[in-house]
Amino acid sequence: MKKWELHDHHREELEIKFDKEDFEKLEQLFINLWYEVEITWLRKRLQFDWDGIDVSLDFTRWYGYIIELEILTTDLEKDEALEVLRKKFTELEIPITPKEEFTQKYEWYKQNRKTLIE
Repeated sequence: MKKWELHDHHREELEIKFDKEDFEKLEQLFINLWYEVEITWLRKRLQFDWDGIDVSLDFTRWYGYIIELEILTTDLEKDEALEVLRKKFTELEIPITPKEEFTQKYEWYKQNRKTLIE
């Protein structure tokens, strides 16, 4: 569960780990609490630790390939962490995708997801 806008450079998040077998129970809990399913991802994710940076390599059906680098910090350390992440992308020779491009693709996927995943 994350606060603020989807593609913000930094967001507060709450993460609860659970077993894959419990997914349907957890989903039903949120539905019973009147949360609506906003998005469904059909995704293959690989996760790594790279010198203290959480790295996610994703392939999401109908959405594409994404590499995400993340450092969990306090609010006071967020600017320094963002600079570290920018340098890592430069080191990888991967340009950072503009937020607008992600937002546009996300909105397209969100509008079409029901017909895509049927």
